[in-house]
Amino acid sequence: MKNLFITALTFLFLTSCHNDDDAKTPELLPKSGSDTFEDGEIVNANFEFDGKTINRINWDDNSYEDYTYENGKIKYINQYIEGDLVIKKTLEYEADKLVTVTADDLDILQRKVVKYTYDSNNTVSIKEYDLDLEEEDTTLYLNATAELTLSNGNITKLVRKYSEGPVETHTYTFDNKNGPYKNVSGFEIMKFAELEGGVNNYLTHTFAGDEQNFTAVYTNTYNTQGYLIKSVGSTSGQVNTSTFDYFEFE
Repeated sequence: MKNLFITALTFLFLTSCHNDDDAKTPELLPKSGSDTFEDGEIVNANFEFDGKTINRINWDDNSYEDYTYENGKIKYINQYIEGDLVIKKTLEYEADKLVTVTADDLDILQRKVVKYTYDSNNTVSIKEYDLDLEEEDTTLYLNATAELTLSNGNITKLVRKYSEGPVETHTYTFDNKNGPYKNVSGFEIMKFAELEGGVNNYLTHTFAGDEQNFTAVYTNTYNTQGYLIKSVGSTSGQVNTSTFDYFEFE
């Protein structure tokens, strides 16, 4: 997935503000955005909508990602580079809950299947499977198990244990402001599809693994309507910046 979408999920993703002023503020949708990286590289994007339904995110390197809905829910996500389909994702639901995501990487002919079990104590159990699409054997290989912890609509912790032994832990804190995807139809489910994000913006992200540990700190700026327009993320002195512009949905 392109960097803007990753950082939008990692820095900014799926933000909303639950207060009495929500009904009075305009519904904004993302029009364009950019990421500026430590090495000076800049990635620009623009967003295409049909009403509040997102159709496509276009990047300025001749790549894009499109979305298809069924029954008001995001069902398919396809990623293209120079017109070639490279990754296709299928989302499966039971009622309003996402239960399976199947992602095929057509470049390396690998499939990843993620299955979700929703527990009663604000946690979600995850099983991540791999499959080599070049092999005749269609048995899914269990690559990792994980657990998501939810608080106020945000994923505040992800603990993943790989089948071969390593354990990694992601811990997050959030603000309480509006972000670029607040009003996009069906996008509330994407925090589960991407295993990160929630209804507010990241303030910190701490990672602990067998070979690496870091904490990223984000400084956010908002427009007068309370929507995130800039996030500066700093990790061990390396700085990346994400920005968004909006249009008002009528």
